[in-house]
Amino acid sequence: MKACVNCGLISEEDVKECPRCSSSEFTEKYSDMLIVINADESEIARNLGITGIGQYALKMR
Repeated sequence: MKACVNCGLISEEDVKECPRCSSSEFTEKYSDMLIVINADESEIARNLGITGIGQYALKMR
């Protein structure tokens, strides 16, 4: 698993481009993960600027 440096979306290793923001910059060095099921009703997602469902890295190095 790797996280997009731009938006934090966690993707599989074989993904070349982030499905959320189209960035090609990824890192495998991340900690703390947030799983968003309903971004519209999640106050945490709203505070972090997350608008879609998925797994997101909260801290990246």
